[in-house]
Amino acid sequence: MRFYARLGSEGERPLSPTTIAHTHSLINSAMKWAHRKGRTNRNIMSRVDAPQRKKSEADALQIEEALKLLEVIKGHRLEAAMKFSLGTGMRRGVVCGLKWSSIDFDAANVLVRQARVNVKGRLQKETKTKRVRTIPLGDLAMEGARLARKQYSERKMRSRPLFVDSGFVFIDEVARALHPNALTDAFRRVFVKLQKQGLPHRTLHDLRHTAGTFMLASAWTSIRYRCCWDTRPR
Repeated sequence: MRFYARLGSEGERPLSPTTIAHTHSLINSAMKWAHRKGRTNRNIMSRVDAPQRKKSEADALQIEEALKLLEVIKGHRLEAAMKFSLGTGMRRGVVCGLKWSSIDFDAANVLVRQARVNVKGRLQKETKTKRVRTIPLGDLAMEGARLARKQYSERKMRSRPLFVDSGFVFIDEVARALHPNALTDAFRRVFVKLQKQGLPHRTLHDLRHTAGTFMLASAWTSIRYRCCWDTRPR
């Protein structure tokens, strides 16, 4: 158990409880195989309690924290992707899987068709629900999309004739579709700066909760305003 405790507390990137549980299962399976094949006298893992998986503690950023984040990411190479993530609440795989053909700048919406999901080292293109849906884009998301379009055009001009037009909205340095892990790692490094300013630890997935919280708050405010307006004496 001390080994599992070290995995969850030491190093630059301690492992999550879920990953530690997977590690336990892998070692246990290996020891079972070794015992079955006569490579060992007994499976010592049978006497080790499996580590408990903890429920995700993802939390939403406060307004002040979100504003500080937007200030810190100004000029960052993935500023557009982070703004879009905060503005829509989309999963990282969906953000990285977006293509220009899916964004309607005039109608301010996006058609979600696919996602880039890393499964056993291979990127698969499908959304979690496997559904195609249209999502309206607010001001922040549109700002991120426009910035991505500007950066895409600039990179294309600089790299001609070597530029390969992949059609993806958010790309890496060589115009390939952005890998989901690259977006996660970039956000983690950004938030290290914010933690030095006293902000609590946050993850990229927290942007999803943040967007949902802000959207609900905005909708509730709108509903209250309309109700108050409708009940005013004529």
